[in-house]
Amino acid sequence: MAMYLPRLPIQVDPLIAEAKRRARRRRLLAVAVGVLAVAALGSFVRWELAGAEASAATAGSGKQCAGPTTYGSQCIEVRGSGRRVTAIQTWFDNTGLFWPNAKWRIDLERYNCNPIDTTKPTCGTASTWHGKSRTGDIPGPGNSARSAHFAQFRSDRYWPTFSLPHTFRSNVWLCTEVAAYARGRWVYNAAGLPTGLRACAAVHG
Repeated sequence: MAMYLPRLPIQVDPLIAEAKRRARRRRLLAVAVGVLAVAALGSFVRWELAGAEASAATAGSGKQCAGPTTYGSQCIEVRGSGRRVTAIQTWFDNTGLFWPNAKWRIDLERYNCNPIDTTKPTCGTASTWHGKSRTGDIPGPGNSARSAHFAQFRSDRYWPTFSLPHTFRSNVWLCTEVAAYARGRWVYNAAGLPTGLRACAAVHG
C-alpha cells in the first residue's frame, strides 16, 4: 500500500518558493561571473602573446616584453628620441612567486650588439646598473606580491648610478633582467634558458 507524505502547511510553501528563487539567482550570478572571468583571461593571454612576439624598438616606441615563460615575464619601456633617453620603466610579473623571502633586484644592462635571442657569451654586457634590492613582495602603487614595476625618471631613480636624461654616443640596446641573491652571490633569472630572460629595446639614432 503506497504511503504519501502529508501536504506541507500552507505557510511553508512560500518559503520554499523564495528559497528556489534565491538559488536560481545565485546560479545565474555564478554563470555571469564565470563568463567575465573567461573574457578577462582571454584578454590577458592575448596581451601576453603580443608582448612575447615584440621585437626590439627605438626609444619611445612602447612596452617591449620577453615571455611568458616558466620563469615569468620581463618587460621594458624606454622613452626618449633617437639616442636620447628621458625615462625607463621595467616590469616583472612573479617576484613574490619565485622569491617570496629572498633578496632580488632588476638590473639595467647596455649592449653594443643585438642581445635578443643571443647568449651573453656571444653578445656580452657592456655596462650594468644595479637596481635597488628588495625582499619578497613590494608595497606601493603598481606593485603586488606577484608583480613588480619600477620607473626611472630624472627625480626618481631605481638605478641610482644611471642618470637621466642620458644621450648615448652610438646605437645601443638597453635590457632589464632580474637577479636574485642565493648562496652568497647574485644569480640572474632563467638560468635554464640559453638566452636567459631579458626584455630589450633598441636605442638608435
